[in-house]
Amino acid sequence: MRSSCTFYPSSFVKGDYIYWSDWERRSLSRAKKRDGSDRIVLHENIPDLMGIKAAYPKRISNVSNGCAVKNGGCSHLCLYRPLGLVCMCPVGWELDANGETCIIPEAFLMFTQRDIVRVSLSSEPRGLRDNGVEELIVHADPSSANGGNISERQALKHAPRDILRVSLSSFPTNLDSLRLHNVSQPLALDFHYKSNRIYWTGSEGTTGTICRAYLNGSNMELILTAGLEYMEGIAIDWLAENLYWSDSGHLHIEMSKLDGKSRRIIVWKNTNPRALVVHPAEGYLYWADWLDPPTLQRSELDGRNRITLLKDVGRIFALTLDYSSNRLYWSEVDAPSIQSVDLNGGSRRFVVQEPNMKPTVLTEFGDFLYWANWRKQSIEISDKATGLNRSTLHLDLHFIINLIAVHALKQRGWNHCATRRNYCEHLCIFMPDRSHKTPYRCSCPSHYALSSDKRSCTAPKKFILFSQHSTVRRMKVKERQDMEEYPIVEDVRLSHVDLEQAFDIALDPYSQTLFWTCELTNSVNATRLLAGEVRPVGTIIANAQYKPRSLAIYPKK
Repeated sequence: MRSSCTFYPSSFVKGDYIYWSDWERRSLSRAKKRDGSDRIVLHENIPDLMGIKAAYPKRISNVSNGCAVKNGGCSHLCLYRPLGLVCMCPVGWELDANGETCIIPEAFLMFTQRDIVRVSLSSEPRGLRDNGVEELIVHADPSSANGGNISERQALKHAPRDILRVSLSSFPTNLDSLRLHNVSQPLALDFHYKSNRIYWTGSEGTTGTICRAYLNGSNMELILTAGLEYMEGIAIDWLAENLYWSDSGHLHIEMSKLDGKSRRIIVWKNTNPRALVVHPAEGYLYWADWLDPPTLQRSELDGRNRITLLKDVGRIFALTLDYSSNRLYWSEVDAPSIQSVDLNGGSRRFVVQEPNMKPTVLTEFGDFLYWANWRKQSIEISDKATGLNRSTLHLDLHFIINLIAVHALKQRGWNHCATRRNYCEHLCIFMPDRSHKTPYRCSCPSHYALSSDKRSCTAPKKFILFSQHSTVRRMKVKERQDMEEYPIVEDVRLSHVDLEQAFDIALDPYSQTLFWTCELTNSVNATRLLAGEVRPVGTIIANAQYKPRSLAIYPKK
């Protein structure tokens, strides 16, 4: 049996027939195994078709092994091997000491890791970014730093990997991954214990993304895409249920609800933000700033009352907060040490310091500090107060670029937004000043104004819309009654996947509907602009015989 221009990835024989999958034709077919006659297509239009096997209804008798009786005593998976059975667990679980029962570990580390390929620096670099990850990779490679025995200076460039986890409840530690699909370049991580989710930043080409999934890797969601470039920091206020991230591409810090709605830019002047953490119970946001000279910054949770906490620091790459002792810990790109200060920048001390160590990312839990040592390709542990009692938690883990400890004790505490966040229409901000009668305030998405009731928001009345690449951007015209400063430009998302470039745009001010033409798809589209979110209406015109470009509307009430 012969056929041209096709690809058969899998087949099987049952009875007188051979069955096979056709990847190019997206079909399942059958023919007689002897001469290929009686050939028919069983099913068509199955995209990405690969493997195929038959399921026989008749049970095979007189065959047994240890897993056949009460699942071998295993609570979940029983696998039989030549040397006997072994119990296994689903992702996110681990075996108890009895080797049979799967339990959810009380505490574990989650991290992202990079594969490494070499990129020449003898010519104009392509695809390398000016960020802390690239700096650390170059510094960690002896042949790159010293020239070595290679013919040209080389740097290291990374490829994306999955999100991994290491249990802190068992020894030896249980290493596994979330097995996320279509995850590209995960950069920064944080978690929300109440909803059992992990959040991370990443990138798709030149566009940044923020995603979330359950801690076992299921139900992955893409919650933000538009107006993002390179997010090296992410933090979650678990009391107000707000999300924060730093964007070193756009040079600002943003916040939103956990679902990505109600986006607001809170820091945008004179900043190059990288790692960041929040202290919801105290009402503060901390971040590493890489402006020259680099600093450690602090503000309230909506960006107000910003101060420089520390000036004499290097380029801070990793930042973590111990909520029990109210101390900040950090590592720097160029310094072989881990340092610590209190929440006001005082009581500074070196926790771990030695010439041969290369701490990059770090986190804390309980009495211990955990960090990734790039030179030893390991996760190390020490007493977080003294730096003593150092040991290695896990080996053979190269180029870890983010590390968090996950446990319920990491997200305790209380503030007024924990119970009053639904009072605000959009964002609830807890204030560190306890002298206020109500130590919280409501806030609005960028360009929206807080109404007289101090809880709802009103849309801007005067603004300019313009299209740029795959987004539409809004420039607010400042009015006399505007009391607060704001970034003048804000992104407006056109669709769930912003791949089509808007050629021309028009706005119906009464219904707040944005109409736009797309040159790539030859279509006219509509999107409803609502407070803090965008709801795509859909395509109005899409026909091969039309090529809509310029657009105008005549709005009527």
